[in-house]
Amino acid sequence: MPTQKILQNTNMNIKLTNENGIKGYSFYPELNLSIQGKDAKGTLREIINLVKLNNYKIDIYIKLDTNEIIYFS
Repeated sequence: MPTQKILQNTNMNIKLTNENGIKGYSFYPELNLSIQGKDAKGTLREIINLVKLNNYKIDIYIKLDTNEIIYFS
């Protein structure tokens, strides 16, 4: 996925400079950008957003402490 498309469609805080370690940013050299970390819920929402945008398919299984399995497709 091109960096420009990510920038236009993301809800995450992204900078086009190496901000590694500053205010929660991690630098990804393969994308040449820094992304600020999010909690698990925010990260999953962003993954689902980009999956839908690219018409990909995703299957997620989450096993709870009660051994109940939650399925998302």
